[in-house]
Amino acid sequence: MTTDAQRVRSSWRVAVEQQFRIVGIHHKHQLAIFTGLAVVLALFGTINFNGLGQNVEFPRPSVAYPFLLIMAAFWPVSVWHRHGTSWRGYHWAMPVDRKTQDLARVAMGGAWLLVVIAATLVLAAPFALARHGAELINEQTGWMWLSFFTGPLTIYLFCSLAALRSAFPVAWIGGVSAGMIVMTLTLSSTPLWPALRWIVLGPVGLLTALWSAIVSVVVIQPEVVPPVDAAWLVSVLLWLGLGAASVFLVAGGHREV
Repeated sequence: MTTDAQRVRSSWRVAVEQQFRIVGIHHKHQLAIFTGLAVVLALFGTINFNGLGQNVEFPRPSVAYPFLLIMAAFWPVSVWHRHGTSWRGYHWAMPVDRKTQDLARVAMGGAWLLVVIAATLVLAAPFALARHGAELINEQTGWMWLSFFTGPLTIYLFCSLAALRSAFPVAWIGGVSAGMIVMTLTLSSTPLWPALRWIVLGPVGLLTALWSAIVSVVVIQPEVVPPVDAAWLVSVLLWLGLGAASVFLVAGGHREV
C-alpha cells in the first residue's frame, strides 16, 4: 500500500519535475540571452584599465556579478509571468496543494538561475585561466566563485516574495530597493543608524553576504578590504536561510481575486 508519506514525496517530485520543464521551456530564450550577456561581461572582467590615477585590475570574471544580481532580482517576475496572484485558480485542480506548487516553482526558478550562473562561469573561466593562470586557484578566489552562486540566489529568494504575494512585483522590488537606498542615506545621522548599519553592513549584514567575497578579490589593497573569514560564511547562511524561510511561510498564502 502507498502511505501518506510516499504520496507526499511522489507529489513533490512530480511538481518539481513539471515546474523545471515549464520554466525552462517557457523562458529558454530569456535564459540564453541572460547567459550570453553575463558571459560577455565576464570576459570584460579579464581586462586591466587605468582609472582614478591607479591601475585597477579585474583579473577574474567579477564584472558579471552586478549583472547577475540585477538579473536575480527581476528573474522571479519572469518566472511568475502569467502566473500572478489572480491567475492561480488552476492550483485548486492540481494533484498537489497550492503551497507545494508555489515552492516547486520558486525552487525550479532558482535552479535555472544557478544553471545560468554555472554556464557563465564555465564559458568564461577558460579565458580568465588563460590570462591569469594559477592565481585564480587559491582560498580567497574560491570564496569568490562560491559567491557567484550564493549572492544571486539570496536576492532571488527575497524578490520571489513580491512575485508570490503581489500582482505588481516589479513595483515592489523597485520600491523596496529604492527605499533601502533612501533609508541608508537619510538615517545615517539618526539613532536608528547603528542598528540599520549592523543589518546591512555589519559582520553578518546583507551587503557583507553579497559583496564581501567579490570585493576582497577585486580590490588590490588588502588593507582596504580584509580577507574573507568565517563571518562571511555565517552571513551567507543567515541570509540564504532567511530568504528560504520567508518563501516557505509566504508560499500558498495568496488569494485568487
